[in-house]
Amino acid sequence: MDAMGYELRFVKPGASGSIRLPAGPRVRKMEGKIIYDTATSEPLCNTRMDEDDMMFQELYRDQMGRHFIVSYAMWEGGVHQVTPIGQADARAFYERFSTAGDADDIFREGSSDNE
Repeated sequence: MDAMGYELRFVKPGASGSIRLPAGPRVRKMEGKIIYDTATSEPLCNTRMDEDDMMFQELYRDQMGRHFIVSYAMWEGGVHQVTPIGQADARAFYERFSTAGDADDIFREGSSDNE
């Protein structure tokens, strides 16, 4: 499974290591010749305070270890934007907005960075 890029985890219901669900709809856009797709990436945290928030941001990590932020515009005709972000800035975003856990668990030594 590891060779195929999958990881199997056994998680007790309600535990902090549970699967994170994205806060916004799927976004798939090309930035700098790289396709960023929220459906194939891991949502790490977001700035959404309420289900009725019309604008918020969400931090993702793709399968290559690159980080990106999606800025959601949830009103009719709103355009969602994708912005690549370096690991140091992604960690700072995570430390500011995450309620899930320790940044060291997410940004461990040797993980990839945006080029």
